[in-house]
Amino acid sequence: MHAVDLFDLGARNFHGRVAFSGAGGDVTYAQAQAASNRIARALLANGVGIGTRMAMLSPNNTTAMPALLGAMRAGCGWCNVNLRAGLDSNVDVLKRGRCELLLIHSSVAEMAPAFEEAIPELKLVLCNDSAGTPYPYILDWAADQPDGFLDHHVPASSLGLRARPAERPARRRSRSRRKIGSLCRCSLGRRAGTSTSRR
Repeated sequence: MHAVDLFDLGARNFHGRVAFSGAGGDVTYAQAQAASNRIARALLANGVGIGTRMAMLSPNNTTAMPALLGAMRAGCGWCNVNLRAGLDSNVDVLKRGRCELLLIHSSVAEMAPAFEEAIPELKLVLCNDSAGTPYPYILDWAADQPDGFLDHHVPASSLGLRARPAERPARRRSRSRRKIGSLCRCSLGRRAGTSTSRR
């Protein structure tokens, strides 16, 4: 299963419950699902879709999660960066990964020009938490999109992953394992003062 599938399963079962809690407030499954669907539709409408390489540069924040889910729902591949690694290291990672979409938090918006300058493939930078940066706020940017369910992400089967069979055939114990097992029973029987020999 894809992370989006797992999230949607949670949203189906716990629609009104809090999915993400922390800096930025509480976000319910329903709110995150609706926002991620709008974001995915807006990304697709702007040429971002299956195979687009994206990254998120953000501290742990509840506003980042719908944006990340939306990008994954649109079919983007994720270039993993760590905010604590520093600017030069992250620029290098995203340059080698040929990142095309960057989702940023307003607290690190001043780093975005360095990424834009260093990564020629970078087409779009969006802010995931605020309208107070030079970059479009992702929820305002996607506001005109419907929030209905969108299932456009890459299914696990297309990644070469195979589902496990429902039941595995019973494994036969090898002769050596059977022999070891009978030796253990014999030695245990002798310690207890009983015989385990078969007649």
